[in-house]
Amino acid sequence: MKFCIIGGAGELGKLFVKELKNHYTDIIITDIDEKKGEYVAKNLGVRFVKDNKKACRDSDIIILSVPIRRARDVLNEIKSEINSDKLLMDLFSTKSFIVKELESIGCEVISLHPMFSPRVNSFKGQLFIIIPIKVKKWLDFVLDMIRKFDAKYYIMDADDHDRVMSVIQCLTHFIYLSLAKTLKNIDFDLKNVENYSSPIFKLTLDIMSRIIGQNPGLYIDIQLYNKYSKKIREEFINSCKILHEMFNEGSFNKLESEIYSYKKFFKNIERNIYRSDKAINLLTQEFKKLLNLKGKEI
Repeated sequence: MKFCIIGGAGELGKLFVKELKNHYTDIIITDIDEKKGEYVAKNLGVRFVKDNKKACRDSDIIILSVPIRRARDVLNEIKSEINSDKLLMDLFSTKSFIVKELESIGCEVISLHPMFSPRVNSFKGQLFIIIPIKVKKWLDFVLDMIRKFDAKYYIMDADDHDRVMSVIQCLTHFIYLSLAKTLKNIDFDLKNVENYSSPIFKLTLDIMSRIIGQNPGLYIDIQLYNKYSKKIREEFINSCKILHEMFNEGSFNKLESEIYSYKKFFKNIERNIYRSDKAINLLTQEFKKLLNLKGKEI
């Protein structure tokens, strides 16, 4: 099988190349940045083609690893080179906005959403969400490919995907971006915060830094192109206002009852606490390890 990754010099594209190379030999990448594309292709031992149309023409499987905001332009560019024997896959974080265009492409289409950052070392143990857009024969191949990666998968449709991602991604990112803005607005002392932070706050800073430290375009696109994101942000802001007023009112009993209602809603709260314990204990173990290495050359 001949693979083409459009946007293959990006972080996620490069990770796909590395994983695909373990199982497949014929891989082409393209990239809007020609110099970067040639450099990445040389380092990874694959071919670089600067023309998206030619790359698609010469490939069996086309993977779109481009920013969401470029999706329609790229599809319009390559659709004339796609025939019914090929498979098109996209890696967009939101799906519904592009489904009609994907359905109009003259080949089978299986949409993937890698539920992890390109910072991971491999696909092993990671989760892919699979959205079959237009499928006859290629689904078994894709499932087998993901099994070869030793990865997990979950199959759903595009609208359900976006509805769920409005919470898992849009809401989560918005909460941490709001927290970052708050800390910036109050000019909070982050330089010395390690000296007096709780483990939970350190972990919160780490997760917040992971989000704001990566490409902001991805997070902006996720908010702008997921049709459910506005509603979920408004719900979050409204919840903040209600809680704010409850604390201003100062009724301990009302607040206690409110917080207990959350506890009833979270079905796996003990398991979730256990997972957070593991993360906090890991931070402590790292500190102990450093103390044991004190004075040694490493």
